[in-house]
Amino acid sequence: MKSKRILTCVLAIMISLTAFLSLTTPLVRGNGDSIPIEYCQQLNLNGTYIYNVTAFGAEKSWLNYSWNPIGNINTNIGGQICINFTGFYDRDPSDAFGDDFPDTNMPWMDISIYNNTLDKNLELTNKSNSDIAGNLLFNYWNFKPGFLVPKNWTWLNETAQTNADAGTATLTVEESYNFISFDFDQVGSQRTKLIYDKNTGLLVSANTSSTWDGYHLVIQSLNFTLDYNKTYNYDVVDFATPWSWWNFTGSETEGWFSSNPSGVIMVNFTGDYNKDINDWGNIFEDPIPWINISIFENISGSLILNFTQSNKSNSEIARNLNIGYNNFQSAFRIPIDNLSYIEQVAIEQGNVGLKGNVTVMESDLTIKIIYNQYPNGQKTQMIYEKLTGLLLWGNTSIGAYLLEMAIEGYTPWLDVPAPETGPTPSPPADIVYLPYLIVIIASVAIVVPFEFVPRASSKTKKYALLAMLAVSSFSGLLFFNSNMNLLLGSSTFNQRVDNITLIVEYADGRDDFTPNPFSLIGGKTSLYDALDAWFDVEIEYNPGLGYKLISIDGYEPSGGWTWTINGGFAGAITTTALNSGDTVRFTAH
Repeated sequence: MKSKRILTCVLAIMISLTAFLSLTTPLVRGNGDSIPIEYCQQLNLNGTYIYNVTAFGAEKSWLNYSWNPIGNINTNIGGQICINFTGFYDRDPSDAFGDDFPDTNMPWMDISIYNNTLDKNLELTNKSNSDIAGNLLFNYWNFKPGFLVPKNWTWLNETAQTNADAGTATLTVEESYNFISFDFDQVGSQRTKLIYDKNTGLLVSANTSSTWDGYHLVIQSLNFTLDYNKTYNYDVVDFATPWSWWNFTGSETEGWFSSNPSGVIMVNFTGDYNKDINDWGNIFEDPIPWINISIFENISGSLILNFTQSNKSNSEIARNLNIGYNNFQSAFRIPIDNLSYIEQVAIEQGNVGLKGNVTVMESDLTIKIIYNQYPNGQKTQMIYEKLTGLLLWGNTSIGAYLLEMAIEGYTPWLDVPAPETGPTPSPPADIVYLPYLIVIIASVAIVVPFEFVPRASSKTKKYALLAMLAVSSFSGLLFFNSNMNLLLGSSTFNQRVDNITLIVEYADGRDDFTPNPFSLIGGKTSLYDALDAWFDVEIEYNPGLGYKLISIDGYEPSGGWTWTINGGFAGAITTTALNSGDTVRFTAH
């Protein structure tokens, strides 16, 4: 009997203790540690995610929900930010301002901030994603994505746009195969660019700054790498003419390959190894990717294997599929450790071997390389993902051969009609002598007649000379006023400009937007170069007036074209230099 009373007492105490803990535990701990269905199920809740700091400016306070500082955000280049997820819980009851994300199933995490000697500057435990986003400025208004977002890209796009509109910011959203970026630009106040991995929802990089306190933080994830265990499927958009696959010796073929629209090219990376001993011309250094590749035709809706090769180097595949040119054999992946070098050699390779015009452009997530052999021959365009080097799209032709393919789910940029016969047109060289010719003709026309007037006094001749100087100066002024921009050499152009926005407004009210913003490099950074990179441009040279814009993509308005840079007057189309951040607008009349 006594033992029953003891057991009853123990049970009562346990029940009371459980009830007490349930009542006193904060609401934020109410959901448990499982990963909600809207988030990636492969997240490591026991691991550490590390971000390298590549830029930092102006220490700022970390504020709690009562706006009281509880530490300082301070690091430097080479420092790190580390996070550990502690679970998914309800919003903190003190988070009165909140955000547009749901109040439940919010990521919570521990966060540590280190300087470049890995001395810990700040350590906070079990902070919500909303709290961290607001303090690190990984947000804009009530859009607080922080370090992890649910994989609902449509909802995220709409929510980001709603908050950009509320805060009068310009929002640019770009998607590639692996990533999505949100770029908020509130002029004179805040600039925040956040890139997320579409497979996990994790933040990959952030570049955020505010003018009101000088804060600036740029970080890059150390946890993301391209998955070599994955099969990458490329949808064949167009294909023409079966093509022979040659080995590096060129002495024998290994068969013929063919596909068709709706066919598929499957790629599996087998690893990074040294180049084939016969691969002497490839400008890419060891190691390079090696690949298994299978090419399928679509026959009555079924994929039928047409050709396959095992463990072939990236450059051998490039030479056979013509996804590359000269010694720039880039195929399915380019190195990403030095993209500026890749841009440089891409342009240089247009001037060796089968010479052609090369244009390189960039968006936030991608780099596009266009090669057009001139006066005719191979035409190749390729888009690569900047953070992985993965080929996203290729469109290449040589003779009767044609292949266009895009990695599944990816829509490429607008097709680029790059020029085929060389660089931006320049005015005739002898035009620079025109001012001197004007002076000579005016001098002869005014002074010589007076030499044959016997009664003309020296005073009259002096007045004639002054008149000659006035006329010639006025003539030269008129010439230079209409042709000064034409006389500026290419040395006035920047070698590179970034964040260029280009808009074409047609007379029927429609607009053409490129995948803004983009970059121009290699000194091809004029007003004409920006337009010619995206459209088929027709211009006409008129002596004394310079180049006139006739049509864009074949559209020739009756009232002609005008153009502005940043809303203001812009000079001659071929020689007006662009600067980073310029917005160019062409308007038809």
